[in-house]
Amino acid sequence: MSGETLRQIVRIVSPNGLHLRPLTAFAQRAQQFESRIAVTKEGRSVDGKSPFEMFLMVSPPGAELIIEATGPDAQTALDTLTALLEEIQAEEPQ
Repeated sequence: MSGETLRQIVRIVSPNGLHLRPLTAFAQRAQQFESRIAVTKEGRSVDGKSPFEMFLMVSPPGAELIIEATGPDAQTALDTLTALLEEIQAEEPQ
């Protein structure tokens, strides 16, 4: 895969934080893209396409995740995955 790496910071605003269900949904959606997807929190990076590795990204409210996409569909992947996290957080009970 070639191309530059695109990055987006996502702040966790849900009072419930980011837990296993949305992280699994993220990994499943990420698998639909050809680009490499990485998620970083507090200096630790994992494969965004791996539900198992994404479990390490469980995050409390206020945490920041860096979503990175590298490859031919990187912009679409980044936009879609960022929107997914925002949508999931908006659906969480307040």
